[in-house]
Amino acid sequence: MKSKAALFVNYLNLASALLLTSLSIYKLDYQRLTLYIFFISYFIEIFTDKKWHNIKFKNNQIYYLTIGAFFLLGLAYLPFESDKEYFSHHLNKRLPLLGIAVIGFLGVNDKYRLSYFLKTLVASSVIALTYLFVIKLNIIDLLQDVKWQDTIAFTRRKYINEHMMFNFYLNITLVSIWYLTSKGYKELKTSSKIFYLSVSLLIICTLMMSEGRSGILAFIITSLLLVFLQIWRKAAKLAITAVLLIVVAGSITISKHPRFSVDYIEHEPRVFLWQSAINVISNQSILGNGISTAQSKFDKSRANYQTEEFRLTWQNHKYLDSHNQYLQTTMEFGILGLLLLLTIYTFPILTIDSERKLLASLWLFLIIFQSIFDMFITGQFSMFFGIIILCLLSIKNDVTQKNQIQL
Repeated sequence: MKSKAALFVNYLNLASALLLTSLSIYKLDYQRLTLYIFFISYFIEIFTDKKWHNIKFKNNQIYYLTIGAFFLLGLAYLPFESDKEYFSHHLNKRLPLLGIAVIGFLGVNDKYRLSYFLKTLVASSVIALTYLFVIKLNIIDLLQDVKWQDTIAFTRRKYINEHMMFNFYLNITLVSIWYLTSKGYKELKTSSKIFYLSVSLLIICTLMMSEGRSGILAFIITSLLLVFLQIWRKAAKLAITAVLLIVVAGSITISKHPRFSVDYIEHEPRVFLWQSAINVISNQSILGNGISTAQSKFDKSRANYQTEEFRLTWQNHKYLDSHNQYLQTTMEFGILGLLLLLTIYTFPILTIDSERKLLASLWLFLIIFQSIFDMFITGQFSMFFGIIILCLLSIKNDVTQKNQIQL
């Protein structure tokens, strides 16, 4: 029997983990205190729960060691770096990886349940969308606003987050809703059906109205996969029809979206950022440069590619990355680092239990896709990435999968 103090620490750690999950949709400043509570309570748990008894070097534990190894690469390269100006900044952004590596390796407490986290994602999305569209925006005024999309984007950036994290969170939530309801839709109460359907439609409409192209594309692709897999075994013709309808609707949305226009894409800042990163990689592709030297070389390289307008816009921003996790990692650690990153992104599929395999495939697809357009495990997504991995590999699955699709 655990003491009351030990149980209190367990529940405090769980509560802080759920709060971190909820706050991930908001800007990072809101998370700091919760992070402290989470990691301090876990440190206490190591002793109260005697977590060293969990060390057995199973596949999942070895996987968490690869995440720890990725973090430690930054330290390993430090003695060989020619420029250490950016080292502390970049290492601090990766600290969640070290924390998640330790937590995953030693295990979470027995109070954790997958359904708690999935329902937290749903509840947090509802709260954020309600806060945005009901409290901060006037729907009547918005309908009369010619630049309604800009108004929504400005308000969301000011009070919640940038579209990259916001839309990624919504896409993760959509997959979570599917997982929660696919265990037996007919068995759900009518009120639950209406709730989940309403939330799904609200999320879909929000994604379609967003200025974020990656979020829209990610939604279209995951929708195609889910609809096809969900219907195919029961009615192949219906599945094909549904896929064609999604393709048509998605194509219309893309064609009418101003940020998908050829002119906009030609002036996309990521193009010169990626060119700058490729230039750095071409000079040191095998071993890389280290996290600080890579940043220094990247800054010099992008000066040769960026427009004068972009230079003036970003001249007061000291840290500007390549906006691509794969390119950034290759700049820092070369081909070997890239292979380690790809292992981190794909290895869970090989070890996860069959009931979570499709959930893992969809979530990891969203991570892999998002990493093309932004920093992920070494940027603002690192803590949320850790939560996702814990949900897939370390947290007990209490969602009964009676009618779940198996891969």
